[in-house]
Amino acid sequence: MVTTTTIPITAKDVTGQRRVDYNVPKSSTVDELLDHLGTRMNLLREDAEGRPITWFARHEREGRSLHRSEVAGDVFHDRDEVRIQPEISAGAA
Repeated sequence: MVTTTTIPITAKDVTGQRRVDYNVPKSSTVDELLDHLGTRMNLLREDAEGRPITWFARHEREGRSLHRSEVAGDVFHDRDEVRIQPEISAGAA
């Protein structure tokens, strides 16, 4: 039996126009995944007013937002899709 240390996933931005196929290490946290995908997908780090943008991952198969501390090997199956979305805080100053 061959055991792999990565899981192939597809990440896309909220518009679906940016798509990245990525072999995520099973031991990576969602936080580490977001950091890597942010760079790879060229996602903005700040908004137009210079405020930091916080990104989160939405697991398409399960229809839920992933917690930053979750481990990829516990969450993903082969070929799962993840949508990377900015966190929206209504009424934030």
